[in-house]
Amino acid sequence: MASVKDPLEAVDCDILTGKGKKSAKRGIDPKDTLVINDAGEEIKVRSAVTSYAQAMKKKKDAEEAAAAAADILKTYVGKVRDNNAVEGDYQKSYRVLGNKGHITLEDGTSVTFQYSADDSQNDRFLVAKKEVPDEKDPTKMIERPLTVKEVHDILGTDFDVTHEDDITISLKKSILDNKKERKEFSEVLVKAFGTEGIKKYFTKETVVVVKDGMAEQQYKLTKEQREKFQTVAVPYSDTLKAVTVEMD
Repeated sequence: MASVKDPLEAVDCDILTGKGKKSAKRGIDPKDTLVINDAGEEIKVRSAVTSYAQAMKKKKDAEEAAAAAADILKTYVGKVRDNNAVEGDYQKSYRVLGNKGHITLEDGTSVTFQYSADDSQNDRFLVAKKEVPDEKDPTKMIERPLTVKEVHDILGTDFDVTHEDDITISLKKSILDNKKERKEFSEVLVKAFGTEGIKKYFTKETVVVVKDGMAEQQYKLTKEQREKFQTVAVPYSDTLKAVTVEMD
């Protein structure tokens, strides 16, 4: 475990905000304080701060660069998958080949490898959203998922091909908050209750969900059906993984 080497130097100092105002956060100037790391090396605290900040900056830059490249790859693979699937050749996963690289090992051996990326389509969809006026402030627009009726209206008779209703029944809050009604509910549970019992004690919510397997099955629809489906179903992003393959 790292330890601070004596003498300890820690000098309080003011921290200024980007606008030049004094921050409520307290600053510490470590001066030339040394810390002995696990390897027994003496490291200046100031150097450690600099190394940490630089490493995190590089990490952030690398993550942003990776995200931009991933967007390009997902767009490209999506187009290839779509074109092939329309012709009856659906593939869930693809490996996209990049440039080749070369390294020389300490023993002088030269190794050639192939940069690649594996893209796998997720068979999950979200219900598309639409902009509607905010009930609290009609001057503002908010996004909400399409209702069951709206999806039915768009798809018509094709609804049962691509979607299904997902029903959730939950206990009313008024029942939970009322001792008498909770007791009644417990008695109801002991007996076999019918539709009227459900209406009295439960709220019922029906949402629309995309059927399993539609990532592939959508390509078995007609072009018109598929275009309608794609207006009400938003696919999850593909899963992308970098791969480096050593070559002979």
